Amino acid sequence: MDWILFLHVFTVVNKVLLFPLYFFRKNNSRANRMLACLIILPAFPIISNYIFYTRLIAEFPNSLFASQILFSFFGPIYLFYCLEMLGKPFTFTFSKLGHALPSLCLLILWLVYIFSSPASQVEFAQSLTKYDDVTWQMVLSCWMPIILVLIYISIASCNCFPTF
Repeated sequence: MDWILFLHVFTVVNKVLLFPLYFFRKNNSRANRMLACLIILPAFPIISNYIFYTRLIAEFPNSLFASQILFSFFGPIYLFYCLEMLGKPFTFTFSKLGHALPSLCLLILWLVYIFSSPASQVEFAQSLTKYDDVTWQMVLSCWMPIILVLIYISIASCNCFPTF
């Protein structure tokens, strides 16, 4: 077995095993549940990377969109986790739904892909392995969650270290 494949499988198995330990504890706090989500969310891009590494991504381009939609929740959950740990309890309000907008944008891109013609779906799938002809959907679906997570981490660090 290839070492990269082994590391992908090992990491996902560890995340899947750690998730229930933090999420389903008795007398569990909201912070522990958020931490459990932070543990499991990176497993989805790792699975997508595994599919890409094994060259199955041309057959399964939906895994790219699904993993990026799920991973785009990492930033807001990280911010809410930091605020919860600082003693500012998380309360769900209508304004907090705005944090789901990036996922909604990626979902719209996924729906555009699903309802596009079979020829354009094949073209998109082939663009995943070709680096000279990349579609704008591909660039947006790959970079938007990463940039958003970095923005949320920056905001969380400013809340944790206000003098920084």
